[in-house]
Amino acid sequence: HKGQTNLLKSYYLPHSLGIFYGAITQFLGFMQHDEEWKVMGWAPYGKNLFSDKLSKIINIEKHELNLKYFQCHKGLFPWYTEELTKLLAIKPRDNKSDFSPIYADLAASAQDILESCILKLAKESKELSGLNKLAMAGGVALNGKANGNILKESIFEDLFVTPASADDGSAVGAALWVAEKNGFKVDKNFKTRNIYLGKSYSIKSCSEA
Repeated sequence: HKGQTNLLKSYYLPHSLGIFYGAITQFLGFMQHDEEWKVMGWAPYGKNLFSDKLSKIINIEKHELNLKYFQCHKGLFPWYTEELTKLLAIKPRDNKSDFSPIYADLAASAQDILESCILKLAKESKELSGLNKLAMAGGVALNGKANGNILKESIFEDLFVTPASADDGSAVGAALWVAEKNGFKVDKNFKTRNIYLGKSYSIKSCSEA
């Protein structure tokens, strides 16, 4: 409120939607932290056939992962354990394999679970804050389909998602926070009109690189 940052509630690692979606991304043969968009893209081509099984690896109400199925927090790769393979009863997809309907079904199911979790968190945020506007950051926040549901449900009047979803966004946020703490005036009405910031490169310079 009024330019202040107040922590209302936290969920701590490894209980992360990013780890959940990233593990499924890996299972589908894609690269975590980079190709989650492909999972979201495959989802419309599949059927929601794995939601019952996936509900065993993440508790939507408590926002908790069943760590039996994950090993990211142990620094191990892939992020999922062999138990997930047994649960799903399908082999992890090789990243060189062609499109297959069964893996699209898994993508659809993971997307459904993610959307349910994000809707729950959005409603919880509204109840805790009492505010009418929501700002989101991070890789999961770039899931356009899930964000569309927040607007569709009219939980908030307005929704802003920062396009800088990784370390770049953390740097911008830290700089703004420190600036404000040191008395610098931050324009509250500033709006991001162009995300293509920084030095421009010509086709020639790219070809020569």
